[in-house]
Amino acid sequence: MSNSLWQTLLAACRQVWVDPDFNEENFPLEPVAPDEDEWEVHERHFEKKVFGEKTFRRLEEMGYRLCGPRWAMQYIAEHPDLQLNHPLIATARWWHPCGFWCAPIFGGGHVPVFERNLVLLSLARRFGPRGGWLVLRRKQK
Repeated sequence: MSNSLWQTLLAACRQVWVDPDFNEENFPLEPVAPDEDEWEVHERHFEKKVFGEKTFRRLEEMGYRLCGPRWAMQYIAEHPDLQLNHPLIATARWWHPCGFWCAPIFGGGHVPVFERNLVLLSLARRFGPRGGWLVLRRKQK
């Protein structure tokens, strides 16, 4: 049995540990958009702490598109060391059975065994300014 594109993308991200709830069923790959070649992944940082779910809406109001798992995993695979410098928050969400929205965070721990890890964190929390929110923006000319 061959790997799906989803599994291939995740393997290319070279994570040491991945939250078991980050899977193809909970985070399906977004479809290819007709204008996809006009967009690129961009890291958006905020100067202050921000609330997760409100930040999703704010990013869209700023003209960004949310970055689904396909775009996020491609970006992580192409820039493998970024997550060791600061957390990267994929702007994809999943309703956790415990009753909250969560998002995938690519990060680097302080313990060598968790050098590259992907966790799911509740969007009801505040996120610090170090985190880079992965969004799509129109390509810069």
